[in-house]
Amino acid sequence: MKFVIVKSWLLAVVVSLPVWSASIAGAQTCVVSNTLDVAAGSPAEPDSLRDCLNRVRSGDTITFDANVFDLTNADAGTILVLSELPALDDGNVTIEAQDRRVTVNGSGANSASGLVIASSGNTVRGLNLVGFGQSGIRIAGGATNTIGGSRNTGTGPNGQGLRISGNGTYGIEILGAGTSGNVVKGCWIGLDAGGSSSEANLGGILVNGGAQGNTIGSATLGEANVISGNTFEGITLSGAGTDDMVIIGNVIGESATVDAAGARQAIGNGSAGVFLSAAVQATHVGGEDPSEANVIANNGSNGVEVRATNSRRNSVRGNRITRNRGGGITLFDGSNDGIRPPTILSVENLGPSALGAGSTLRITGVSSQNGGVEFFNDSGSQGATLLGRAAVQTGPWVAQLDAGDVVNLTSTLTDAVGNTSAFSLFGIGDADSDNDGIPDVVEELAGTNPSDAVDHPAVAGPLSISKLQIRLNFAKANKDGIGVKASLSLPPGFDAAGATVGISVAGYAEQLVLDAKGKGKSELSSLAVKSSKKTGPYVQYALKNADLEARLASLGLLDATIVKPGRTFLIPVAVAIGGEVHFATVAVVYKAKAGKSGKAK
Repeated sequence: MKFVIVKSWLLAVVVSLPVWSASIAGAQTCVVSNTLDVAAGSPAEPDSLRDCLNRVRSGDTITFDANVFDLTNADAGTILVLSELPALDDGNVTIEAQDRRVTVNGSGANSASGLVIASSGNTVRGLNLVGFGQSGIRIAGGATNTIGGSRNTGTGPNGQGLRISGNGTYGIEILGAGTSGNVVKGCWIGLDAGGSSSEANLGGILVNGGAQGNTIGSATLGEANVISGNTFEGITLSGAGTDDMVIIGNVIGESATVDAAGARQAIGNGSAGVFLSAAVQATHVGGEDPSEANVIANNGSNGVEVRATNSRRNSVRGNRITRNRGGGITLFDGSNDGIRPPTILSVENLGPSALGAGSTLRITGVSSQNGGVEFFNDSGSQGATLLGRAAVQTGPWVAQLDAGDVVNLTSTLTDAVGNTSAFSLFGIGDADSDNDGIPDVVEELAGTNPSDAVDHPAVAGPLSISKLQIRLNFAKANKDGIGVKASLSLPPGFDAAGATVGISVAGYAEQLVLDAKGKGKSELSSLAVKSSKKTGPYVQYALKNADLEARLASLGLLDATIVKPGRTFLIPVAVAIGGEVHFATVAVVYKAKAGKSGKAK
């Protein structure tokens, strides 16, 4: 029992406060020992969460009674909030629930936010914050607050992390100038208690209005945020002065749980994974250390989207960005200083890698400025697996790296001040009229408008190439040819009659319209969509008597690759069917003397 002396200039009153216990240096611990709450204007129930929030002062701690907030009973530890809770406005307060099961449900509090933090140095751990009409947590005007921690520390279902789901606006808002140095880590935002299904907030995390220098995520194992299943963006940064943000080590668009093979389920956010807008500058999404990489996958729009001319110096490095509906990294309105991706001219396979798996690749390319190129492997046009990095100069360059098996090679360029480009596609070209991250030639193959950022194709699964043959006839003009056989998945309900199929191989691209039998012809080529019991659907394509030599030369593929006999090279192939685009990169060997007619198989 703790006795506190309250003095005035007239009298002294002795008050008994049984729920308080002494802590260090005069700080107090308030134990929440019931799940009661009251409507606005009514006195707080003694020993309730509202009561403790009313009375804590700087240095104090709020904890939860183990007999009430029982780990074995998911329903017993739910506080149904009936009106907005008191704000944390004294600073240096800890709310500790890492060893308890505590759910704060705001479904009865109308349009309230959950925890409102208006001071600095506070720490919140272990809570579930669900069902509030506004945000689960709102930080405005407070610095160096820590939301969450390691999910491997503590016996509660979240450990030190939080679960913030099913709220009417954002899971977490960080707002206003001076709201800096805050850290969010170990939180599940937009997921149910099991971590494998969506319980959507309207958006995951919003940082706005000049709040700068905040960190979302962590490079420490167990402190990753999982931001998935939200109705709109996973993370939104917006507004002048909302600068110097760090977004590292997060999972954005996948489940918190993993299966026996270590894979996560796709639970994409409805719009972009990470959205930077309206003058956001100097933000780091990922980094050079592998522990800083974010997983950004399966989202309904772009993986990372940057808008507005004055949004610049935003780097996107080392991440696993894949299977996002719109594109991987998309720059609109000249953002990031309008940096262009590098153009990869050729990829030569030099043989087995010194790593013991995969190959050593010799890559030639061209960049519009000095910087660092990152190379990725992806089944589509994004960056699922980082293969390596190289520093390059303006103009032509050559890089060599050890890599695993390459399905499709992509790359980004980051300049000296931190601007990162969209992904480039090897051999496809990097012209992108609407800056949506999908090259014009790919959109044209799929029959979408290269100038309309809303109208773009889906990137479907990879091609499986069983045959690729390129014939070059240097002795006779217009006598080159291509033969391709590639397995792929067809879109649901695909009807061959009248469908358009686009194909690009080693720089030659065209579209053919199919008849009811799945066949299409042009003057020089033929294409058929067939199916077999062994392989399922496949595309067979043949091109004869074409000027393929000139097309290869225009892409820089001719001198650097095809004319070198007995060497292995990687050739890009793209097929667009039913509005979906499939990619592959195929290793071929040229079987003739340099400069002589022959085949690459």
